[in-house]
Amino acid sequence: MPGILKCLKKAEKAIRLVGCDADANAPSRNEFDAFYKIPFANSNKFTSTLLDICIKEKVDIVIPVVTRELETLSQNKERFDEIGVILAVMPYEKLQITNNKGLLLDFMRDNGLPTAEYYIANNVEELENAFEKIGYRDHGAVVKPVIGNGSRGVRIIDVNKSAFESFFNEKPNGLFSTKNEIINALQGHSFPCSIMIMQFLPGAEYSVDIVADEGRILAAVCRVGLEVASSNQTRSMVIDRPDVINQCAEVVKKLELSGNIGFDLKEDISGNVFILEINPRLTGGIVTCLAAGANMPWLGIESWLKEEVKQPDLQYGVVMQRYWNERFYDSKGQEIIL
Repeated sequence: MPGILKCLKKAEKAIRLVGCDADANAPSRNEFDAFYKIPFANSNKFTSTLLDICIKEKVDIVIPVVTRELETLSQNKERFDEIGVILAVMPYEKLQITNNKGLLLDFMRDNGLPTAEYYIANNVEELENAFEKIGYRDHGAVVKPVIGNGSRGVRIIDVNKSAFESFFNEKPNGLFSTKNEIINALQGHSFPCSIMIMQFLPGAEYSVDIVADEGRILAAVCRVGLEVASSNQTRSMVIDRPDVINQCAEVVKKLELSGNIGFDLKEDISGNVFILEINPRLTGGIVTCLAAGANMPWLGIESWLKEEVKQPDLQYGVVMQRYWNERFYDSKGQEIIL
C-alpha cells in the first residue's frame, strides 16, 4: 500500500483517498484523507459496509488490492452501479480464470500459448502420480494451490539445493520442502482446491504490469527481479523486454481483460520465459513503474473512467530496492514523526 499511495498522490489530478482495511492498525492508515476499518471479504457485511462508505464519502471509484475481495465485489457490481460508483474489478467469469492458476494455464494451452509443464491434482493419489510425471527427482518441482495469493501453499523442491548448506547459511522459511513432507502434510485431508505441480523454473523472475481496456494494451512495464525473498522482489530493475510483454499481452487480448493486471513469469534453464500466474489487480511492486515514468495505478483509473491513456515514456535501467522502516504511534494512535 505505501507504494500504491505514492503513485496515487502523484496523479495528474487531485484526488481524495479513502482507505479501508480489516486491520484498524494498518500502517498506512494515517496517509489517507479518511480511513475505515471494515469486515473481511468473507463477511456478509463486507459489501454493504463498503457501499455505506461510498455513499458517505461520495466515492467515484473503488480499487480493491486484495485478491480475496475481487470475486465478492464482482458479484455485487450492480449494487455499486446503482449508486454511481465505478468498481475497478473484472467480470466474475473472467476472475474465475485469472484467479485460478490451473484454469489460466488450461486456457493458455487450449489457445496455443506456451506454458511450462504442469499437472493438476485433486487428492494425494493424483499428487503422487503428478510428482512422477513431472520428474521431480531429476528436475525438481513447484507445488501450489490453484487458488491462493501471497505465496500461501507454495512449496519448491529443488534437487540442487543442499539441506546442509541451507541449515547453516540461510534463515528458515517455509518455501523449500521435500516430496515426502508435502505428501505427509496433505495425507488424510480433503483439498480445499486443486493443487498444481509445475516444472521447476530456476532462471530469472519477471513481473509485467499492464493497463488494458477489453483486451487492448494501453500501457505495459516489465521488471526483472535482482533479489527475491519468498517470491517478493526486494530488488528489481525496469527493463526493455518486448518479448516478455508480448507473451502477457496475448493472454490479455484473448481473455479481453480490463484494468490493472500483473503477471508473474520465470525462466527455465534454457532461458525460455513462461507465465506462472496473473494478479487481476494492482501489484505490490508497481511503484517501481512510477520511478521509471509510468504511474500505472493512475493510468488504470483513467482507463476505468474511459479517459485517454497516454503511453508513458519509460526510463529503462531504473532499480528498486526495498528495506525495512519503522513507524511510531502514541497511546491515541497518532503517528509520532521522528
